Amino acid sequence: NGSGLDRETEDQLAWGTGDGSIDLWIYIEALNGSDSRGIIDSRSYGNYNQPRPCIYLATDNSIRYYVNGLARITSAT
Repeated sequence: NGSGLDRETEDQLAWGTGDGSIDLWIYIEALNGSDSRGIIDSRSYGNYNQPRPCIYLATDNSIRYYVNGLARITSAT
């Protein structure tokens, strides 16, 4: 429905150097067209090769975990 949560500053959600996890529940509807849909994106705008996680729904309806410029984990569609 276009709603989301946006943090105000970089310091509000800092990633450490130790082990961690990302936990969430989402309801996904299939995408129409060629746009992907972001679920979690902690990268700075315009700098997509950062060591910060990004989880998104790709155009093939798979969920992808993206970090350091590559999709590291891809789900089945």
